[in-house]
Amino acid sequence: MSSTSLLSSIDCFTDKNRFSPSFAIDFNRYAQNDNTDVLRIPLCQTEGSAGCNGLAYVVRHPDYVHATTKNDIALIILPALPPIVQAVVANIPNVALNRNGIFPVPEIQWLEAFGWGLISNKPNVVEPNEIQTAKFVAVTNEFCKSRMKPKYVITNDMLCATNPQSETAKGDSGGPLVAFDFNGMAYQVGVVSFGEDGKFF
Repeated sequence: MSSTSLLSSIDCFTDKNRFSPSFAIDFNRYAQNDNTDVLRIPLCQTEGSAGCNGLAYVVRHPDYVHATTKNDIALIILPALPPIVQAVVANIPNVALNRNGIFPVPEIQWLEAFGWGLISNKPNVVEPNEIQTAKFVAVTNEFCKSRMKPKYVITNDMLCATNPQSETAKGDSGGPLVAFDFNGMAYQVGVVSFGEDGKFF
């Protein structure tokens, strides 16, 4: 989102306010087995900035509701970085945030989700080595409600997308949902949160 903060979902950290010591933010990570030019910043084990000197930390949306995933948004705040590391982060291109209060708009060609979610979980769990992408089209929330189980609460501040040939999976939560227009411009319009068999989210 910027050189000082990242946009994610709180659901990808689970609803606990303590995180695994192994959690970290990786920049320039395109493959699990390739650490070339990867910059890793450890993540604080607790939410908020208290006691997190030199570590990235998570700030959840104050109105997040775990039961319904309403307001499933989190900011990851980066620590003060040495100048040489700041230069690396600053050189990573940012995706512009959507500024249009009405979405979808006619000039959007497709949506694309990015993530490290499972490639397969039957019969065996298969994790990807390289970051995965999947294309979707936006659908109305009313259409989404008609196709999803009653346990999912679709609110006006959510964006629903689908593609019968593509899906998101466990591990994709928090990844960006990016809209591409006919001029090839990219805008982040949301983050992956939840779905029904990966077909609607």
